[in-house]
Amino acid sequence: MLRDGSKGVIGGILRNNESRCIASFYGSVGQGCPLLAELLAIKYGLEIFPGLIVDCNMRLIVECDSKAAVEWILNPERCQPLFLPLVHSIRSLLLLYLVFLKHIPRSANIEADALVKKGIGLLKIVYHCTWPLRL
Repeated sequence: MLRDGSKGVIGGILRNNESRCIASFYGSVGQGCPLLAELLAIKYGLEIFPGLIVDCNMRLIVECDSKAAVEWILNPERCQPLFLPLVHSIRSLLLLYLVFLKHIPRSANIEADALVKKGIGLLKIVYHCTWPLRL
């Protein structure tokens, strides 16, 4: 989100439990606060994850640089009431797909931040990454 909340952009990278990129996404989400953008990015990543599963043993680990977003998802009783329906929706997806959620420092989130900068003014886009094949 821009600081004034006028334009929201999300981005994310989905990696499997071996840290291999399986997809990435970015796009505009409209107006709102930065915390809303963080929550929407998590939800969008969780919504596209099932279509990317190629191995039944693959697990998704969600890394988020927003301490508040992670705190609210893990402890919804601390969430502001306005965001509670979105947080409950995210929690349901985390439980459904057995996803692990953790907070990471902003400095470790450079790739996702670059995707966000690409997404200003664009529609949501999903594309698959290539990775080395096992021989």
